Amino acid sequence: MSPPKILFIASVPYPTGWAASARIRNLVAGFEASHWHVDICLFGRPAAEAIESYGNNISWCFPDVRGGRLGRQYAYYVAPRRLAYQVQTKSVYQTYDCVYLYARAYSVVAPLIAAFQGIGVRVIVDVNEAHSHFSGLGGALSPNFWNSYFGYRHAIPRADLIACISEELSDFYRDIGANTFLLPSVEFYDQRPEKNRLGRTKFLYSGSFYERDYPDLMLSIVEGLLQRGVPLDFVITGPYESSPNAEKYLKRIESSDCLRENTRLLGRVPESEYLEIKRTIDFGFILRRNHHAERASFPTRLVEFIREGIIPVTTSVPDVPNYLSHGLDSVFTESQGIDATVEYLVKVCENSDEMNRLRDNAFDAGKLHFCAKKNVARLIDYLDG
Repeated sequence: MSPPKILFIASVPYPTGWAASARIRNLVAGFEASHWHVDICLFGRPAAEAIESYGNNISWCFPDVRGGRLGRQYAYYVAPRRLAYQVQTKSVYQTYDCVYLYARAYSVVAPLIAAFQGIGVRVIVDVNEAHSHFSGLGGALSPNFWNSYFGYRHAIPRADLIACISEELSDFYRDIGANTFLLPSVEFYDQRPEKNRLGRTKFLYSGSFYERDYPDLMLSIVEGLLQRGVPLDFVITGPYESSPNAEKYLKRIESSDCLRENTRLLGRVPESEYLEIKRTIDFGFILRRNHHAERASFPTRLVEFIREGIIPVTTSVPDVPNYLSHGLDSVFTESQGIDATVEYLVKVCENSDEMNRLRDNAFDAGKLHFCAKKNVARLIDYLDG
């Protein structure tokens, strides 16, 4: 008997790159661990070495075009309709048990949902952020804004199942009559990590100093620890050089003697180097503002940090408190205030047993709630039911 088949269709630079790529990569691996045959169709051609290293059956439907940004925009609108036509005319697509669609634009989602449902193939659409998170050029004056808006509101609800990354999104779609499944960020927790500690406590921030990351709070915590005499290194990675907010916070670091002397600004680093950095880190900052856009999403980096044995320093913005607890497996900041957070972290940094307890509990929580194998198995059970 042949294994069940699923086709992932995604507009991401799979298999490496953004958080979106990590989500698809882990879900693909989860289905493969459940003995499903997985094919992947992308709206962009991946690098040859990426195809060879991951070994999935990868194709792409985005045509080679000229004309710069305008040409790419034209192709982005045309490619899904071409694929939808192929779905209706080629029998190979009827061999799939379901399709997992990672897209939000109406021009992508609507024709593909209609095409696959027309040949009797179930469609799952992954939703991992709110429409208010749209950050394209022109804002509401951009046709891409409305393409995204109508996709969220009118196309995605037509899917057979919506895999929602947060309760806020799940509640939204359920309230308008859609069928939803809560699927948080996922990772693989096969082996408990060993930390390469070199004496000084290491904190990590990986990002672009967006205001939603609470950079002021983060720098105040690090500065407070240094002023209390905690020997630490503060490592900052990410594409912050191109961020409009970076200059303000880089100046703050430069103007503070203790921050300047203990901060390593690494910028964007290769993935292999980033992995080596994480193996030395004790605490990772994942601070999030209490805003609809953040409540509707879920931090991929949180589950990634936990997998690497990094204790998350975070905020109690949903859905994080559903899975983690302050003092048990993580450090929540805003419920205590800066001074209390610093005081608590000082005690943890001075007690390796307490640090190891938090780290082990965080890994256990990750394995319980965010394991890709378990969550994909839940999804399959739901589909079979």
